Amino acid sequence: MAKLGEVCLLKAGKFVSANDISPEYNKGLYPCFGGNGIRGYVADYTHDGEFPLIGRQGALCGNVNLASGKFHATEHAVVVQPKIEMNVHWLYYALNAMNLGQYATGAAQPGLAVSKLETLSIEIPNISEQNKIAQTLYKVEQLVNFRKQQLAKLDELVKARFVEMFGDEQAFNKEPLSQNVEEMFIGPFGS
Repeated sequence: MAKLGEVCLLKAGKFVSANDISPEYNKGLYPCFGGNGIRGYVADYTHDGEFPLIGRQGALCGNVNLASGKFHATEHAVVVQPKIEMNVHWLYYALNAMNLGQYATGAAQPGLAVSKLETLSIEIPNISEQNKIAQTLYKVEQLVNFRKQQLAKLDELVKARFVEMFGDEQAFNKEPLSQNVEEMFIGPFGS
């Protein structure tokens, strides 16, 4: 068991003005990550590589994203850089599993202090185990995303069939079918 700050460098990103963030990608721009993921695109980058990012401000603080390549991290994102040999994908999954949002303070605008994150304990398996864990979780994540896409397509097909049969798109239940299907198989109480 180690403290996160002993094995990783945790540092908030750099301020960028909202006026300098383009909502659309254009050639020569880089992804700009805030506390909740990509905010848009900017002309310069602060990092180059692959890093987990922890959101440190707002209702979703504690969420974890994985940024790759050249990107700009704002002051609302904590860039996590291993100090020791570590699989960054494993680290990404491990940080997600830590439910970091529970350590937020403040009511109106919750926030996570880097100093608090540095004191959290993390168990670090050897690099071979990290690689196996990361590979398995990546496969599971891909399967979950594939199933979500299938459910979204099913929602579209059911809606199209409903409109074809009854001609009234307004009357179609706005709740996605996938939620109804989940309740049929899982039940209204979770499991």
